[in-house]
Amino acid sequence: MPKAHHISHYWYFGYGSEINEHILIEMDLAVHQAMKAFLSDYRLVFTNPSPTRPGGGMPDLLYSTGSIVEGMLYEVDDQGISILDAYYRVGHMIYRRKSIEVVAEDGMTLPAAVYVGCRSQVGLLPLRSDWVAMVEGAKKRGMSSSYIQELTAFQCVE
Repeated sequence: MPKAHHISHYWYFGYGSEINEHILIEMDLAVHQAMKAFLSDYRLVFTNPSPTRPGGGMPDLLYSTGSIVEGMLYEVDDQGISILDAYYRVGHMIYRRKSIEVVAEDGMTLPAAVYVGCRSQVGLLPLRSDWVAMVEGAKKRGMSSSYIQELTAFQCVE
């Protein structure tokens, strides 16, 4: 009798350009469920140095009591986690995956895979391409007006 193949499902919290569904399509990421969510006691920063653009910072999280990062919670399978690990260049000192408790829009707290930067440098600016995708995604996903205002306040590097 053939052995049944078990497919694991994971929650993944996206807080950068991947809140925009066009980025998910570019990644060829199959999402089984998607909902808004937030991460308490962190704030969005751009301190992870871009490997391709001097002065450019990629999205990252910084622990900050009382702050909130809005994003999207996606249910993905094993292949999805592999795609995300490759996208975030896990193992290449760009991002690492860790599990953090996030709050879904229905109020449930769930452990989710979150990608955080491996390096940190002050004085970096978001890459315009990431910033545009984030702002467009936040508007389309119906994130709070205060969070969208926070995103639009960032200056960018081309």
